[in-house]
Amino acid sequence: MDGTIATTVGINQATGGGVLLPDAVLDKLYQSYALKQKRVAFTCYLIASILFDIWAIAVPQGQSVESIVVTSVFLTINIVLAIVLRFCGRGRFRGVIWEIAPHLAWLLAIKQLFLQLFLKGSVTPRDSLGWAVLLNFLVYVTLPVLLKYTGILLGLGSFATYVNAIIGLAKKENYFWEQQVANVLLLIAATLIGLLCYFLAEAKQRRAFLEAKQGLEVKMLIEEQSAEQVSSVSRPFPERLLLSVLPEHVAVKMRQDLGSTNSEQFKKIYMSRHENVR
Repeated sequence: MDGTIATTVGINQATGGGVLLPDAVLDKLYQSYALKQKRVAFTCYLIASILFDIWAIAVPQGQSVESIVVTSVFLTINIVLAIVLRFCGRGRFRGVIWEIAPHLAWLLAIKQLFLQLFLKGSVTPRDSLGWAVLLNFLVYVTLPVLLKYTGILLGLGSFATYVNAIIGLAKKENYFWEQQVANVLLLIAATLIGLLCYFLAEAKQRRAFLEAKQGLEVKMLIEEQSAEQVSSVSRPFPERLLLSVLPEHVAVKMRQDLGSTNSEQFKKIYMSRHENVR
């Protein structure tokens, strides 16, 4: 990020634009910076998915053999995905990998949630509720995707998938709809907490980004002024003395005239007229 900002500042200086970044470039740089910061949190998402798979296999809860096999397959895929990100997430194809990985991890979690409910012999209105609540929270906090469009769609997809699966697969026992209302309230609460954490983290990241940008702008400005000072000091003393009292273009013409081989008795007199000087 620092290298990109420094390059853009340098381009602005070269084109006479000072050290200020255009708003469009600044917004694009911030989005890239925010996504890179959330890549660390994405590791927590994968760890949570792996631990849930291990718990679903190890803890007996009336699951069928098919359900255990499916969970083992998803566990293997999550471990492979974590290994790929660990060793290839900084390689040549890191851009493509990090573009696909969050969507793939979310899709795996949703497929697993639905298949576990579908393959279970007797589904109750509370089955997999804890994982569904945690998933709705983690979507907003750990997935390195932009909240606008992508993040909202993934969150709504998690919410709708669980509610529809429970309504379609669970037995309509006593207090079924009351339990559904409680499920929806818990999912909404998890979503709101996730959004709150998202906006708090974004405010912190934006503040850190702007501080880094301001620091780079000051650094570039100091370097530019230092270069000008070095350039002025490297000039001979008579030239610096002349430039201290005359504009540079006048001083250049004056030196050229004084150094010419013109045989005139008098050199040119340099003057300019100014009116209403106060």
